[in-house]
Amino acid sequence: MLPPCRRRIPGLTSLFVLFLCYVCVAQDTQGIDSLNIQGSGLYERGEHALAIELHRQALQLARTTNNKERIAETLGLLAQPELQMDRFDSVRAHGEEMLALARTLRHKAHEATALRTLGDVCSRRHESVEAMKFYKEALVLAESIPDSAQIAIIAGNLGNIYGDVGEYDEALRLYLRSLTINRILRVSSRAASSLQNIGILHTQRGSLPMALAYLDSARIEFARIPDTTNVGRVLGILGSVYDGQGLFDKGIEHLLQSLAIAEKTRIPSDIAYAFGNIGIHYWSVGEYSKSIHYFQRANTIFEQQEDKYSISITYTNLASLYTSLGDYTQALSYIHRAIVLKKELHELPGIALSLSTIGAIYAEQDSFLQAKEYYRQTLQLCAQLGDTLTTALTHVSLGEVLLREKTYSTAEEHIHIGLRLFRARDAKSQIAGALNTLSALKLAQGKAEEAFKYYQQALSLGKEIGHSESAWKAYAGLGSVYERKKDFRAARQHYEEAIGILETVREQIGSSDQRASYLARQLSPYESLVRVLAALHRTKPDQGHDREAFLMAERSKSRSLVELLAESKADVRRGLTEEQKSKEFLLLKEISDLQSELVSGKLDAAAKAKMVEKLSLAEEDFGTLQAEFRRAN
Repeated sequence: MLPPCRRRIPGLTSLFVLFLCYVCVAQDTQGIDSLNIQGSGLYERGEHALAIELHRQALQLARTTNNKERIAETLGLLAQPELQMDRFDSVRAHGEEMLALARTLRHKAHEATALRTLGDVCSRRHESVEAMKFYKEALVLAESIPDSAQIAIIAGNLGNIYGDVGEYDEALRLYLRSLTINRILRVSSRAASSLQNIGILHTQRGSLPMALAYLDSARIEFARIPDTTNVGRVLGILGSVYDGQGLFDKGIEHLLQSLAIAEKTRIPSDIAYAFGNIGIHYWSVGEYSKSIHYFQRANTIFEQQEDKYSISITYTNLASLYTSLGDYTQALSYIHRAIVLKKELHELPGIALSLSTIGAIYAEQDSFLQAKEYYRQTLQLCAQLGDTLTTALTHVSLGEVLLREKTYSTAEEHIHIGLRLFRARDAKSQIAGALNTLSALKLAQGKAEEAFKYYQQALSLGKEIGHSESAWKAYAGLGSVYERKKDFRAARQHYEEAIGILETVREQIGSSDQRASYLARQLSPYESLVRVLAALHRTKPDQGHDREAFLMAERSKSRSLVELLAESKADVRRGLTEEQKSKEFLLLKEISDLQSELVSGKLDAAAKAKMVEKLSLAEEDFGTLQAEFRRAN
């Protein structure tokens, strides 16, 4: 018989083991939770690499204990910093694993997080339709719980998708819902993201002062957290908005700060986007070589990241830049390469925009037949997509072509369609631009009073939103109306107002070469003022208007402006016959069709090899044709 102290009580051993297991599991759960709390704190402060390391440790511990609920929770937390570091494949894998676990556990909150995570990946990959599907499903689940924090996040992300497709009112509604919830919950980082999103939305609508107010609030909020990564991103957006207002020194200051932060955080996509924004800045001020340099640096990173969407955007920017330079061969080469990538991605809105860009390239060359054909293709595709923004832009561009062809009634129809669509979106900068175009049409028709009315509307809107380009063009247009009426004093006043805005913008540009290049593209108001001063001299020759005209002419041509202008407008296609233009058009169409076939995925290896050979011959023929054009001109 055993002593009493060593007597075995039935079931005691198993109960003790169970107790020990419970203690171990509880300790492991506490360890997982502790690691995740620390990781989330690092994520909130923008220290994404360290956050990933802690969440991975938590995930490993959760897998060791087979704690499925903690595995699902940690996968969702790990996906957030990984997404910020552009690790899309890893995020998708974690999102899919989390979704399967959540559905096994019948855990609605985790399921909503998993769906949101998959939506985030699609959004960052610019797969808008798939992203919207995931977000909507996630929002329904979050509302059924209800989970306010989750609702706020999903509403903000869904707002981004609606903003991308041009449904600004719905985007704003979702952003404001997200902002309200985040402020109630006192989640500073997400409230700051909501402010940033609203700022971007106002930028898209052309309401630049409102955009600056919201973006600066977001910057202050991110800095207070602190979240250095997002401070850098907001600085980049602010720089682009300042550029849009013509405040180029402020613009480049913010853009360079954004680049410095991106290089410090070592997030490749942030560095590339900073390069791209700086490229757009230098393009805006006419320093084309620097612009090309930064676009190419951005593209190098996008190629390393295999980010075809961003590569296609860079190609589109380069196409538009080379159009500004008058190098239409390069412009067409880049835009066709952009289209190939967009077709691979099935990115139909991007294809529509690229087709419209090709139309603009031909319009710049006075090749109106080809321009109209590409604009027609753009409108046809936009009708299928319901893309109202590109539709509106294309209608106004087509109206400008028809105006130059003096087909006034049809031109007016297209401009009014574009204007109506812009107004439906409250796209103020585009409305102002379309009003200026409509005014020019009315002036060409000899309807000075109507032209005056529309120019005044454009001017009022341009001043309201701080859009310098719309304002100076409206002032110059009003000067033209007064000049037509022989009211030379009023004409002079308005031309001087236009020049005043141009000079203010010009003074914001640091380099004298950049200032000269910028002005080279805006000579019209100076030339008009010289003409008006000459007219005033004829009526009152004793008041020194002739001297003023001479000084204005010299001022506008200073620092080799004539040479710069001549260089920027060089065009080897001038004087081409219709037969030559038609031959060029057919060759480009053949190249485009062959490229489309190559990326269709319908060809076997042998057929693909033949298609590549045909494409090579077509490109060779195109090069030969361009060489002929150069020799002839």
